[in-house]
Amino acid sequence: MEQMEMSQTKNDRQARLTLLDLLVGTAAAAIFSALNNSPGVGNTRFAVELITNIYFITTLLIFASGGTGLFLFARRWWNGWSTDFQPGHWLLCLIGVMYSVIMTSLLFQQVVFGSAIENLRMKWLSMAVFQVLHLWAYLTAGFLLPVRSWWRIALIPQTLIILAMLGLVISLNSGNEQIALFWFERTKPFLLILDIVVLLTLVVWDTWTAGQRRDWIHWWGVTVAVMMSPAVLLLEFSNWMGWFT
Repeated sequence: MEQMEMSQTKNDRQARLTLLDLLVGTAAAAIFSALNNSPGVGNTRFAVELITNIYFITTLLIFASGGTGLFLFARRWWNGWSTDFQPGHWLLCLIGVMYSVIMTSLLFQQVVFGSAIENLRMKWLSMAVFQVLHLWAYLTAGFLLPVRSWWRIALIPQTLIILAMLGLVISLNSGNEQIALFWFERTKPFLLILDIVVLLTLVVWDTWTAGQRRDWIHWWGVTVAVMMSPAVLLLEFSNWMGWFT
C-alpha cells in the first residue's frame, strides 16, 4: 500500500503535455514564422535555399519547444503542482525565456522602426538594450530555476555569445563595427562548438551520476538545446565557404 502511494505521488509530480500546451507551442511557432522569414525563400541557388531553410525550420522547432516547455512548467508552478524538475526541463525553460525576449525584441523593432533607414541609430540602440535584457533574463532564469549545480556550467557559452552580440551592437553605434565584426565572426564558431561540447559532456555526466531515470520531456529539452548551436554553425560554415556570395 505504501509503495502504491509513493508511486502515485511520483506519477503526480511527472510533467505531462496537455492540449493547451500544444496549442501554446503552435502559437509560438506561428509568432516565430510571422516575425522571421526564411532567408532562403525565393533564392535561385538550391544550396542557399536548402541550408537557410534547414536553419529556419530547426530554429522554429527549437523555439516552439522552448515556448511550450516554459508555459508547461510555468502553469504547473502557478497551480501549485509539485514537479520532478529535471535538467532537460531547465533547458526547455531557458530556451523559452530566450524565445520570449527575442520575439519581443523583433516585434518592437518592426512596430516602432519598421524599415525606416533614418531610425537606424535608434534601432541599434534598442537592440543593445534588448541584448542586456536578454542576458539578464537568461541568467536570472538559469540561477533561479532548480537544477543540479554542475548544469549551470551550460550557461557560460550562451552568456559569452550574448555578450559578444552586445559588443557588436554597441560597436555599430560607435563606428568600430568593422573591427567588432571581424572578431565576432572568428570567435562565434568556437563559442558554438564550446556550447555543444559542454552540453554533451553534462548529458553524459548526468546520465552516469543521476541515480534516477529521466523522463521523455527531459530528453526533449536536451535534444533541442543540443540542436541550437549546430543550426547556427551550419550557417557560419556555409558563409565561410562562400556559398552565400
